[in-house]
Amino acid sequence: MMTTSPACCGQSEVRGIFLINRLLHNKGFRLLIITTACFSLACTLLGLFISVRMQNTLESQIRTHILQEARSLLVDYEQDGLPELLHDVRERFELRDIDNLLYALRSPDGKVLFDKDIVHDRSSEDWYHTNHNPAVLVNVTRLEDGYALFVGERLTAIDDLKVLLRNNVLLFLGCTVLLSLVTGLLVTRNFMARVDEVTTATRLVGRHSLSNRLPVSPANDDFDRLAVAINGMLERIETLVHEIRHVTNSVAHDLRTPLSRVRQELELLSVTSDKDAARIERTISMLDSTLSTFTAMLQLAELESDPVPRQLQTVSLSNLVTNIVDLYRPDAEEKGQTLLLKEGQIPDMRGDPALLNQLIVNLVENAISYSGENSTVRIELSKDNHDNIILKVSDNGPGVSFDDAKKLLQPFFRADRSRTTSGTGLGLSIVKAIASLHNGEVKLNTSGQGLGVEVTFRRQLNSG
Repeated sequence: MMTTSPACCGQSEVRGIFLINRLLHNKGFRLLIITTACFSLACTLLGLFISVRMQNTLESQIRTHILQEARSLLVDYEQDGLPELLHDVRERFELRDIDNLLYALRSPDGKVLFDKDIVHDRSSEDWYHTNHNPAVLVNVTRLEDGYALFVGERLTAIDDLKVLLRNNVLLFLGCTVLLSLVTGLLVTRNFMARVDEVTTATRLVGRHSLSNRLPVSPANDDFDRLAVAINGMLERIETLVHEIRHVTNSVAHDLRTPLSRVRQELELLSVTSDKDAARIERTISMLDSTLSTFTAMLQLAELESDPVPRQLQTVSLSNLVTNIVDLYRPDAEEKGQTLLLKEGQIPDMRGDPALLNQLIVNLVENAISYSGENSTVRIELSKDNHDNIILKVSDNGPGVSFDDAKKLLQPFFRADRSRTTSGTGLGLSIVKAIASLHNGEVKLNTSGQGLGVEVTFRRQLNSG
């Protein structure tokens, strides 16, 4: 016998809650609910109005019928007296015709003949309703000799009308609400599907896939017109970005070659001239820094121009981190720094090993360079409840301000305190680009002492 696991039930409940939450936050669905509620209220009020009007009309007809019957009896009473009236009432009482009419006669001493239940002690009223089920509408005619004639009719027709109207109104409202909800769900589903298409496409654009375009259907509806407008904007943005990258690459390539030659000439000059050797070495160091910047610019441009890693293979991020920490530990110890590595059990992932190695190197170098002497650099590797791999590099150095932290991932940005330290200002930008290529996300943490950089690689690229 097949059984449903608690995990599957839990996932179904989560999906159901997520769908309900999306529906409740969908403006179109909320508008549908409000419209359906207003329409249902209007139908209910209309049903009540029609019911009251029809009841009043029907009761008016019943009153006319009762008066006609009472006048018929009074004609005989006026012609032949009380004995004839008693005879006529007894005859009608015994026949019990199909008109649901009831009769009673009360003597001056209070004695009641025939349908005693319809007689009430309401001497001042000509019409009244009894509390029977169904109720009876009664007319009282007071005779000259002290007798009182009571003629009533059961309001069965009115009760039947109430039940009929109530059932029809409820049936109509139920069908209306059900039809509205089904229609609304179908319309909302189609609406949300189009929204998801636009959201997916724009997210791909946000991940540097500037060539991606929003889908356009032949329907030419509002979404299609919006998609056409956004696609035109994306095409213009893509053209401008390509032009900027082309100019940047050209400048970097054109300047790197002559600068490399100048460096070679300076190296030759330093060998033949002892007098200016120190100045030449400083100049070479400055040129090396400039060449490093150009190299980083070219690497960043290449990463951003290609949305998919070229050398995808199964990579052990744990091994990469361990090797890099061992490589940089001597450099850290020279500055009095401590490198601490904390590894959890993580699965292998799909990625470009060279790029992932560069990402880890940039993070570790950044922490060693800017955390200051005698600081502690922590490298942590773990996974969360969704099997996403998390790489975190943090230090207890001076850190950066909150405003500067928001700009650290921008190319060429350097905080004021780091301008005295050599660097290109592109290290974290390259980290962000490499992480994006591997479906990852970079977050900065400045809440505590120092700076923490956290890279999360989402589960779908993990091979385990």
